[in-house]
Amino acid sequence: MGALLQVRVSAGTDPATGERIVLTESVPIENPGSARSERAAERKADKVLTRLQAEADSLKVARTKSTLCTLLDKWLPQHELDETTRMNYESQIRNYIKPALGEVPLALLVRESSPRLEAFYADLRRCRQRCSGRPFVEKHTVEGSHDCRREGCQLHECKPYAASSIRSVHAIISGALTAAVRWGWIPYNPAPAARLPSKKRPKPSPPAAEQMAHIVEAAWHADQWWGLFIWLSAVTGARRGEVVALQWSDIDLDKGMIRLDENYVRGPNGMLIKDPKDHQMRYVSVDTVTVDLIRRHKADCARQLLALGIPLTGACW
Repeated sequence: MGALLQVRVSAGTDPATGERIVLTESVPIENPGSARSERAAERKADKVLTRLQAEADSLKVARTKSTLCTLLDKWLPQHELDETTRMNYESQIRNYIKPALGEVPLALLVRESSPRLEAFYADLRRCRQRCSGRPFVEKHTVEGSHDCRREGCQLHECKPYAASSIRSVHAIISGALTAAVRWGWIPYNPAPAARLPSKKRPKPSPPAAEQMAHIVEAAWHADQWWGLFIWLSAVTGARRGEVVALQWSDIDLDKGMIRLDENYVRGPNGMLIKDPKDHQMRYVSVDTVTVDLIRRHKADCARQLLALGIPLTGACW
């Protein structure tokens, strides 16, 4: 390595670690021993010194040596989330964010946020595994030396990550960087400057009335409970977890009203009851046919419980 002039500027103390931060940059001397080359290198070093001092004084760089991985590990445990959202965040951080950006220093992310984030999101939109684009075997059917084509080993197929999921990834990164600003790790949150993939408007295609009638009829022939579940899902428009979470105290048969205030979902430790996805309790009015079906179902439930010596109460599902 040739001769160098090193420029060092103190940028204060790292708020995350307490260590002293020094911004450094080297200027090469093209012809060591030549007075002319050394003077040229000194002039260039003076310009570098002025620039580094300006960056430190105006907080254009992050005042921390921490990486995005360090920030996420500190931010997520204290960020207020419900159990299912936390489970999804942990999965996206573990599977996508940390492998791609975890080791990137915050100082570099602040400087290059848009190109780095946009390239990361473009990779995910092409393939969620961020593969190289070259064909490869994803899963071998047998162990040891073999002919993959003859054994029918599974080839990798690129599956794009949904735009809505990438927006969720971006929300995680932006939320963590916002916390880093509050904690004094970085001067500002650079994430909003990144361009996100456009999210297509949903175009639901529900079954026609005649098709729905066939679906309900088939479900009812299979089992009365299953038929009523399909019927209630159709007439209330409720999520499946909201229908499963219904208790008899949620149904007013005299007024024909159903209260939807809970959701049965999968959490990190199994199934659990939580508030609805939109965190809003709502009432749904149902027709007399639906009321009659629920009455009949309630009577059947009462008879089955009575055979076991258990009374039907409002707390029963």
